[in-house]
Amino acid sequence: LPLIRTNGQTARRSDVVAFHPYGPKDRLIFRRILAYLDANCAGSLATSLEQLHEEIYRGCFGFIGVLRDWLVKALAFSDRPGLITASGLADTVPDPLALKPNLVEAREL
Repeated sequence: LPLIRTNGQTARRSDVVAFHPYGPKDRLIFRRILAYLDANCAGSLATSLEQLHEEIYRGCFGFIGVLRDWLVKALAFSDRPGLITASGLADTVPDPLALKPNLVEAREL
């Protein structure tokens, strides 16, 4: 975030939330959840969520509730009715600024 420090206006209009990434054990659990969804929602998935785990993790910060809402939105806006596609996920990635309250709350735990 050095860019924020070089511009006073940007610094005044920005919030930095220090959120430490999950550890390897947590990431493994997250991938297992994605594999579970792959196995149990195969009829609604045109792509493997587990194979897209890095992109999905970045999009929802590992929050399962955010992932759930994201999947519902991706299904609603899919270019292939009734299927969640990789492009549908990419088009409906949650806004990171909207996730700020989740990050702050998680940081306090």
